[in-house]
Amino acid sequence: MSANKKLMAIYSNSDQGTLIVLKSDLTQELNRLTTGMAGAENLIWCGNDVTVTEYIDKVIMVGPAGECLTLDLGMPKTQGIKCYTEIDGLRIVNSECTYFLERVQDHVIETFKIAAITPAAKLLNAIKSEDLKIPRANEILNELSKEQLVEGIETLLDIAQLEHWDIQIMKHILRTASFAKKFSDPQDFDPNRYVNVVKHMVVLSKLRHSDVCARAVTYQ
Repeated sequence: MSANKKLMAIYSNSDQGTLIVLKSDLTQELNRLTTGMAGAENLIWCGNDVTVTEYIDKVIMVGPAGECLTLDLGMPKTQGIKCYTEIDGLRIVNSECTYFLERVQDHVIETFKIAAITPAAKLLNAIKSEDLKIPRANEILNELSKEQLVEGIETLLDIAQLEHWDIQIMKHILRTASFAKKFSDPQDFDPNRYVNVVKHMVVLSKLRHSDVCARAVTYQ
């Protein structure tokens, strides 16, 4: 069952790896694939996005068109893994560590792709110009309307919430949002929104990187 309980996946005919996706109320079959992946120990959802077949030392993601991507987890001291569906991805646990698998969101791709021109991408270019002492930051900011500026700040905050591991990247994104909000009207963008996200990310970072008992926990 998918995380939102709207979709159901069935792994049948284990010799051929037949995969069937239905609406959870069983009123409509949405997809049927013969993957050829035999012997899976479990079938589970990665959030609401993709089905995943679980083996003793790997997981294989199966897309809606039958495309497959394998994540090989190597050979831990004790064989075997366990997967748990989360609302925003898939938690994978073996005897040595915990992995978290999730879909890269569209706004992340649109912000960081080459030659991106979204408001968030422009704000990242503006802070880069500021850091390098290149007098283009004001020019870039002037290209953005009030609505685009707020959109860019909100997108950066959303992206910061999705950065689970690299603290330096998270800090850079939050610093860019902080830089941009200086040029926004408090009536257009509530500064408390930024403060709340930063507070949450500080707590989550401490939980994720704890020397005593680190936890693989996401913002959602």
